Amino acid sequence: MTRANLNKRAGAKKNHTELRQKLPKGTSFESLDAAKMSDITEAINSTPRRSLCGMSPIEMLYKVYGKDVQPLLEHLGIKHLCADDIDLGRINAEDNK
Repeated sequence: MTRANLNKRAGAKKNHTELRQKLPKGTSFESLDAAKMSDITEAINSTPRRSLCGMSPIEMLYKVYGKDVQPLLEHLGIKHLCADDIDLGRINAEDNK
């Protein structure tokens, strides 16, 4: 496995870990509505990471691709949250069991 593949795998594992903190094993994804899933993914993708030199995944996208990434994010309905707005605690996995 190449170094690039290992880095991709580590990034995917980090996203999975963050997701499972809010949606533990056994949680049904069937009852998740689009708004709640959007809240979860925006928070995860707006959270700074040591592995990205303190940037969030969305900030890294902007650094690599510049403003060209904005239409894609808008199309996908993904917003970058300010650090003060990131609150994974407001997402209650109990509602989805």
